[in-house]
Parts: sequence; C-alpha cells; structure tokens
Amino acid sequence: MIRVRLSAALAVRDGYTGKPIGRNTVRCFVDGQPFHPEYRDGGYLLLLNLTPGAHAVVLQGARYREEQVLLAVPETGHAERNVTLKPAPNYPFYHEMTQLSLSLLEKGSPIKGRTLWIAAKTAMSDLKLAQDAVEAGSYEAKLFFRGGAEGRFPGNYLLVDGKKSEVVAILSAEGGQVSFAAPLQYAHKRGAAFYPAQEYQTNREGKILAFFREPVPVEVFDPEKASLEGMQLQKGKNQGELGKLPQEKA
Repeated sequence: MIRVRLSAALAVRDGYTGKPIGRNTVRCFVDGQPFHPEYRDGGYLLLLNLTPGAHAVVLQGARYREEQVLLAVPETGHAERNVTLKPAPNYPFYHEMTQLSLSLLEKGSPIKGRTLWIAAKTAMSDLKLAQDAVEAGSYEAKLFFRGGAEGRFPGNYLLVDGKKSEVVAILSAEGGQVSFAAPLQYAHKRGAAFYPAQEYQTNREGKILAFFREPVPVEVFDPEKASLEGMQLQKGKNQGELGKLPQEKA
C-alpha cells in the first residue's frame, strides 16, 4: 500500500492583485528537480512525500519572477508557508501602477541576498489588536477588522510596533480570533497594527523592485537589523536607499 504524506502546504497568491493563483499557474521544483504538487482551490500547493529536513522549493510562472521558498519539513505534521509571486517585466498591468525601487547599501557597497519585508498600508487593510495585551509566545490574538475579515487570510503581515515590530503569518480567523503559524516574538498592546506584507530578496546590486496598484504609505522592515522605515509612495516610479528614505508625514 502506497502511503501519502502531506509534507508542506503553500498558500500562493499574486503579489500585485492579492488573489490566489489558479491551477497550472506556476511550475514547481524541489531541490533542483521538477515536482508536481497537488492543487487545491484557493491557490494551495500541496507537496507530498518529501523527506523530513531542509528543502529548497522554486516556483516559476510566465508572468512572475522566480520565487524561492526554503522549507523545513518536520518529522511529524507538515510545514505551512504563505508565498506571494512578484510581477515579471511582461506582467499585464491594466492601469497605471506605482513602483518602488529600493537599494540596500553599506559603506557604498550593495548588500545582496538580504531579506526585506514591505507592508502596504492600504485603505481597507487595517487590522489592529483588539485586546488589552498579548504576550510573547502567543499563537492567537483578538483583532479588530475594519471592513470585515473576508478575503484577508491566509497571509503574511507586518505587526507594526516600533522596535518590537515583527512579521507574522496568519493562518485563519474566526469571530475576530486569529491564529499564527509561529509564536509571537514580543508582547504587544491594544491598537498595534497589522499590514499585509511581502518578502523580498535584494539582488546583486542590493536592490529590490516592488509594484503596487495605488500610491500608498509603506513600511520597510529589515529583520536582520530589526529596523523599520516608513515612506509615502507617489504615483509612478519611486526610489530610495534603505536608511535614507524620505519619512512618511504623520
């Protein structure tokens, strides 16, 4: 009898529209070899029968930049990740978009391969902590959803809280109660905001390129240095250097 074991579940979305990907949108490679995951409605790719341990998953789509996901498959249970696909140059933008080109330099030299998170503070994205406090190590929290919670989950979010800012993966929500994929690193108080966030890797020139449907305020988070910078995007092309961004007006 052939045993089928779920090793990892990837919730994959279009990073520009926020919509789940369709069937056959991307090709999948695991550790450099072609792999055929099971597809489930909602943009879920299910990876079956991987050996426990570390794996490199690469997703390639005609309209998207190549996306690499590093997985740690447990001995029991399965890994879960939220993945956003970034537009490639041939992506079909149907109206004027907003672009952010961001550089990461140190003493004038580019820093390549650094993970950065960019969170967009769109009009309908306000999620805020609705309880007096939540402790470090918590897997759940009560949130207030402006405009309702429909269509928000699963997803990665930047919990904006000054020096205690952190990236969280929200798995589900029911009655305003959300569950996290991993425990919170810090304690947070009522009103701390959660904004949809996407993960980027700087290229050889120390740059990332991000696209948005409208000019919105953004927060840029560098988890390696625990640094947080905000800026207000303008229509068209925006550019800046991390550590020298024009500060968003209060």
